[in-house]
Amino acid sequence: MFRYFSFLFIFISLFISVYGCEKSNDLAVDEKINVEDMYVDTPVLMISNKGYTEKDIYEFNKLTINEMDEASYSNAEVLKFLVDKFVEYNLLLNEASRLEIVFFDTELDRSLNSLRTAKGAYDLKIGTDSYYTDNIDMIKDINNMSKIEMLISKVSEDNLTVTENEILAYYNSNRKQFTNPYKVHVSHIYSADLVKIEKAYAELQKGFAFSEVAERFSDSPDAVDGGDLGFIEKDSNVSDIFDSVFKLKVNKYSKVLKSETNGYHIFYVSEFKPGGIQRLTAAKAEIIEFIKQKKKQDKLEVYIDELYEKADIKIVNDFNLDNYSKYIKSRKN
Repeated sequence: MFRYFSFLFIFISLFISVYGCEKSNDLAVDEKINVEDMYVDTPVLMISNKGYTEKDIYEFNKLTINEMDEASYSNAEVLKFLVDKFVEYNLLLNEASRLEIVFFDTELDRSLNSLRTAKGAYDLKIGTDSYYTDNIDMIKDINNMSKIEMLISKVSEDNLTVTENEILAYYNSNRKQFTNPYKVHVSHIYSADLVKIEKAYAELQKGFAFSEVAERFSDSPDAVDGGDLGFIEKDSNVSDIFDSVFKLKVNKYSKVLKSETNGYHIFYVSEFKPGGIQRLTAAKAEIIEFIKQKKKQDKLEVYIDELYEKADIKIVNDFNLDNYSKYIKSRKN
């Protein structure tokens, strides 16, 4: 099903509806297309006896529609997705109001202040083409979204428990997910010059540190890092030359090895991480979090389905995205 809630989707859409509408109208005038004239002014959708127009639905979904390709404008499933998101938002907002969920001024101030930080201002500018955070409509939208978020937290988290049997069942059914590959931390010295690589090997035999010799002799770009290649997993389809690496003991280096293509290597292993199945005790926190998130999503889906069943929702006039697609094209030309 298309219809399930996305905070980010709705939150950004609301930002766009606050600021994007004003900017879009300006662009429409510039391109000789007045966006206001393109909408059916009578309700096309009724939700619990309240009417909504094409413009209400389009403005709410503006960010998504702006990113769509032309083929999507005539796709019935896409239109259904956009309408479902709009309906879902209003059902949740109505329910939050019915339950008298309050978003306190201190929390609103915190949300607004986050938009006034360097990162927040950047995000706000990208989403709304404005740095202005005192717009009354935007404050109202943040308030509404926050009420919905509080409602969803209440619905999805109340009486949420994870039993030991559930943890064990998930662990036993998903063993592969908790299998760690054998890894070694590898450094190397590389050169296409056999004489040079043999000199490097001689330096190692004298007791010089591998990283120091790599910096002096290796022709690989990682020489500045002492030849550090990081961790390599066994059976990770790297070059066959690395097979010898997994036979080395920690703090040991290899002999001079000829590459399959060209040049020579000396490898050094500084650390290893044994493979095998992660123990349940080590994986437990991750499993609990996964099960919790799954249960939250399941509860939320059931809750939204119930809201749909209780609400009186009617499409009273047919509509499509054709007019809006013309407007989008006018902006892109």
